[in-house]
Amino acid sequence: FEQVTESAQPFLAAMLVRQLKQRLWLVCADVRAQETMHNELLNWFPDALFFPEMERAPFEGAVADPETTAERLAIVQKLSDPKNRQPIVLTKAGLADHVPTPATLNGAGVVTIPAGSLTVLGD
Repeated sequence: FEQVTESAQPFLAAMLVRQLKQRLWLVCADVRAQETMHNELLNWFPDALFFPEMERAPFEGAVADPETTAERLAIVQKLSDPKNRQPIVLTKAGLADHVPTPATLNGAGVVTIPAGSLTVLGD
């Protein structure tokens, strides 16, 4: 999109999404550009996905933000569906982040704990 003015880039992306028969990945230089692209793209595709970057821990051993982790996992799960053609907007850094494979996500079982029961989680 280098030859397209910045304000017209989301419109061009929307036109590409309409023409393509597969998902379009829009890789932005930074978070500001990602937010701008995503917010404008929502005018044409309200279900466009915003893939947040993993926040870098301020110190070793710090726990990642659970909300960001949950958002990222939900998007990775949507990406595993080949019928899902939602455009995804992410940053260069977000593209380089490690994510679980679809096989790992499908193999990770869901544990249901009945209300009022005592459950010890194994290691």
